[in-house]
Amino acid sequence: MKINSPGFWNQFLLRFIVAFSFWEVLGFPFRLVFFSKFYNDDLYRNFFVSVQDIYWPVPILAESVFVFFLGLLIQLSRHSLPEGISGGFVFGLIFSVCSYFSAAVFFVNFTQISSAVIWVWALYSAILTIIVSGVYTIGVENSEDD
Repeated sequence: MKINSPGFWNQFLLRFIVAFSFWEVLGFPFRLVFFSKFYNDDLYRNFFVSVQDIYWPVPILAESVFVFFLGLLIQLSRHSLPEGISGGFVFGLIFSVCSYFSAAVFFVNFTQISSAVIWVWALYSAILTIIVSGVYTIGVENSEDD
C-alpha cells in the first residue's frame, strides 16, 4: 500500500485511534503511579501545577499529535523492522533511548531540576511509547505490494 492511497490512510487512522486510546487509558494511571510521590512532596510543591489549573485540551492535543507522528514514523520505517508486534517493541525501545533517555542525560547534566523527576519522566514516556508502538504494529506484515 502506498502512502498516498486511501487504503493506507484508512488503516493508519484506525490504528491511530486504537493507539491513542491505549495511550490515554494507560497514561492517566501511569501518571498517578509515577508522579504522585513528587506531587505530594513539599520540595516539589511549586514545581507541579495543580490539577484544577490545567487546561486539559492542551495536554490531550499534545499527546494526540505525538501519537499521530509516532505512528507515521512507524509506518514509514516498518520495512526495516521485524514483522508484527516485536517490530513495534524494537522501534519503541530505540525511539525511547534516542528521545527520552538521551534528553534525560542532557537535562540532568545541564539543569538544576531534580534528576529523580527527569528519570521518572523518561521511564514513564518510554513505557507508553513502547506500548503504543506495539499497538501500531500488531498484525502488520511486510508484503511485496507495499
